[in-house]
Amino acid sequence: MHPDPDKAWSDGEQSLDFDGFDEMMASLDPYLALRRQEIAARDRAVRLREAAGARVMEAVG
Repeated sequence: MHPDPDKAWSDGEQSLDFDGFDEMMASLDPYLALRRQEIAARDRAVRLREAAGARVMEAVG
């Protein structure tokens, strides 16, 4: 990030200004929402298995 990429001493062409950074972060919202849904589904599945009396098995190395 750079407040004025055109005036950066180096890497100005690939720098984001603050507005560009905010836009990029906002564009991640759908992916974060999907990840939250996946985590919630996994947690529900674990609770259902536990309620059914299933035990978690661990790998032995």
